[in-house]
Amino acid sequence: MVLVTAVVLPAAPAMADPPAMADAPAMADVSTPSRLLNLGAGKVLGWNGEVAPPPGGALHLWVRVTHPATVALPGFSAPYQLRNPVTGLCLEDYGDGAQIVLTGCGTDPADDSPQLWQHHRTPDRIAHQRPFGFLFNRSTGRVLTAVPSTGTRPNVVVTVAPSGSDSAAYQLWTALAP
Repeated sequence: MVLVTAVVLPAAPAMADPPAMADAPAMADVSTPSRLLNLGAGKVLGWNGEVAPPPGGALHLWVRVTHPATVALPGFSAPYQLRNPVTGLCLEDYGDGAQIVLTGCGTDPADDSPQLWQHHRTPDRIAHQRPFGFLFNRSTGRVLTAVPSTGTRPNVVVTVAPSGSDSAAYQLWTALAP
C-alpha cells in the first residue's frame, strides 16, 4: 500500500489474488500491504477512520490501487485509491473537517473522484529516519489529518487544508511494513 518509498506509498508488484482484491480492475496496480503511521499522533490508520497504537492488526493494513488511465499531476505521485485488503473498502473524503469514510471502491474512478489520493514525489519531511508526506485528496486538495483525542473521543482522521505550521505533523504519514 502506501508510503514506504520517497514519501507516502511505495509502488510494489501486484499482489497475488487475496479474496478482497479479486474485484480489483484488471489494469489496476495493487501494492503490497502496509500500515500508515501518523507522525504527530504516533498511531496507525485503521479501517474505521480512527488511529490506534502501532502495530495494529489486519484492519490497519492498506494497499494502494493505481489506475494507469489516471494521469499524475506535476510533482505528485500517480493517483491511487487507499483500500483496506480485509474489508475491500476504500477511503473517501467526506467533506472539509469531516471524518473520513470507507465505501465501496470504484472500479474505474474519475479524475475528480473523492476516493483518489496522491502525495508529493519527494518527502515533505524526514523524521525518525523515515520519509513522511501529506496524503492529498485528488478531488478536494484536502489532506488526511489525525485529530488528537479529547476526553472519551478517540483519535479520528479527517480531511482539512494542508498546514505549514507545527500542527502539520498530524498531517504527515509514512508506510510501515506489516
